[in-house]
Amino acid sequence: MKHLKLFFWIFVVFISAFLNSCTKEDLQTGNPLVTNTSELINSDTDSKVAEDILKFIEASESNLKSEKDLSLDSVIYYTEAALNYKYSYTEKSYLDISVETALIEVDYKDGDLVTFGQVNKAQNEMKHKIKEHFDKINNSRKLLHLVDVELLEKDETNKKAKLEMRSLIAYGFPVNWGDFGTTDWWYYGYQMGKCNGYPGGVNSDAAKQIAWRINFSLTPLAVTFFTNPQTIHVIANTNAYLNPNDDIPNNNCNDYLMFYNYEDLNLPPPNPGEEFHNCISPTEMNFYKQGTESVLYMYEANGGPRPAGKTPISISLEGEDLSSGPILNIRHSGNFLYGISNFYPQKMAERRSKEFLKE
Repeated sequence: MKHLKLFFWIFVVFISAFLNSCTKEDLQTGNPLVTNTSELINSDTDSKVAEDILKFIEASESNLKSEKDLSLDSVIYYTEAALNYKYSYTEKSYLDISVETALIEVDYKDGDLVTFGQVNKAQNEMKHKIKEHFDKINNSRKLLHLVDVELLEKDETNKKAKLEMRSLIAYGFPVNWGDFGTTDWWYYGYQMGKCNGYPGGVNSDAAKQIAWRINFSLTPLAVTFFTNPQTIHVIANTNAYLNPNDDIPNNNCNDYLMFYNYEDLNLPPPNPGEEFHNCISPTEMNFYKQGTESVLYMYEANGGPRPAGKTPISISLEGEDLSSGPILNIRHSGNFLYGISNFYPQKMAERRSKEFLKE
């Protein structure tokens, strides 16, 4: 039904979408990108973090039974950190990311304590789910990008905790895209490809094209690993993301730093060049790439999604159609992934492996 609705309004705005290039010349966001792509790194702190993670890894891999219990919070932190420390490759460039969610159940005792046997059971289940996800990706180049674990719910009566694990598999060969060129007219979403008479772009759209370029620029150093990953859902039409240099508000031309278009067909037609459009011009594509990056780096204290002390790792973007009746309403939304950036101690860097994928 959504696709029928989508094609209906595409027909309604067919002419304006193809002709509209959002003709404002001043496309500056007024919100320049911050120059630091990561928080300052303290090598002493990083060594302590790595040492604690390695102790957990060694304990979990030991044949000796551990009598030590861990708090539920520690289970989440260490299982996630150990998987990322040993197996993730955030420094590798790629084309796209596949995300899957799995539920892991953990028994706990009074005081939210978990036995080490339950910890190992949970970690093995996580590895199994990651491998299943990995094997589904039909690409010759694929790597574990990151694992994100969080508490979903607790059953106090039966003392069972449900954990949600998100595995991100990066795949495909990277391309140094650069800026959008004269043929980069793209439909906003739904993998509808190029528009304005330009062929190609099958299985892609403006949201994907923007995300690919931003992710290419986020590749960290090879000696970096992340702890405490956090996924923030972002939608374009948020007041903090209004374009501060927009001289004509609400005219469907760079009103927000991320793509957003809205029109009420019950109202008089908009002025030429201000029409609702789902076909995004190259000029707009470059504006929204820079704007989306600005949002990515904007701290929570300033109304943005970025948590204090955390570094952007990767993003995913998609087009959303919220249209209903005479109201045309489309936008970009996405998940922005952040984490605490650490350095691998040199003597420990070789511990990384993706061998569990073959187990």
